[in-house]
Amino acid sequence: MTTKEKVLVALAEALKEAFRNVALAILPILIGGINTSTGAIVFDYRVIFAVSLLALLRTVDRYVHIYNSQDKDGQTDRSLGLIRTNW
Repeated sequence: MTTKEKVLVALAEALKEAFRNVALAILPILIGGINTSTGAIVFDYRVIFAVSLLALLRTVDRYVHIYNSQDKDGQTDRSLGLIRTNW
């Protein structure tokens, strides 16, 4: 597996993780932004910033994990990401 293929596979997996995070974060943000007295939806920029930052960090971690854990055949076998759990 070439380096370019490794990058593309890792990027595809990281983007799937990003879309999953966004899909799971939309509903709680909408529910949390509903004003009970008027029924309007008000978005707090701090909540959106915090959720976006977490989604970005998870995406980068997923990319690093997939890219570093691929062997010559493209199979993932090791657990390497931003945080190492097995020292």
